[in-house]
Amino acid sequence: MNKFLDSATIALEAIWSAKLRSFMTVLGNIVAVTSIIAVVSLIQGLNASVKDAIVSQAGADSFNIQQYPVTRSEDEFEKVRSNPRISMQDVRTIRRYDSPLIDAVMAGASGRGEVTYRGRSIANTNIQGLTADYISFSGFDAERGRLMTPTEVDTARPVTVIGWETADRLFGTGIDPLDKVIQIEGTHFHVVG
Repeated sequence: MNKFLDSATIALEAIWSAKLRSFMTVLGNIVAVTSIIAVVSLIQGLNASVKDAIVSQAGADSFNIQQYPVTRSEDEFEKVRSNPRISMQDVRTIRRYDSPLIDAVMAGASGRGEVTYRGRSIANTNIQGLTADYISFSGFDAERGRLMTPTEVDTARPVTVIGWETADRLFGTGIDPLDKVIQIEGTHFHVVG
């Protein structure tokens, strides 16, 4: 026990005799540990942010099948140009597949077209059509009004949900777009959200 006490006394005397060196060593350790904690916290925060972005866009347990994958050059696009189109028959086949892993299957198509309301029109507007299971995917929500019901989608009722930018451009700020009838590429649709 005496040896340990003598060793501690010698160590304390060495630290006390070289105060500046001891202070700099302690300061270096504090900075190093603080830097490691900051980097680990930053990485964990970024991981959580990416996870939240993935879950809010499509859900952590869903995946997307597209006719054309993301391509970065003309050569890459030429390789996938002849990919077969995804059909509603493909959607029905996946839906019929009896698996507890498949809860919902959504098909979607998008294009650009003209949207009109009482003489005001917006050309080249993004238009998206979805199947009834779209409600099971987390990327859809209505700020005002409601989303289309699966029954309305299945029976092809002419109802639509429009984005805020389209609503502002078509109706202005003084008109509530809910329950109005607009034309999308010449076909009348009732705005529900």
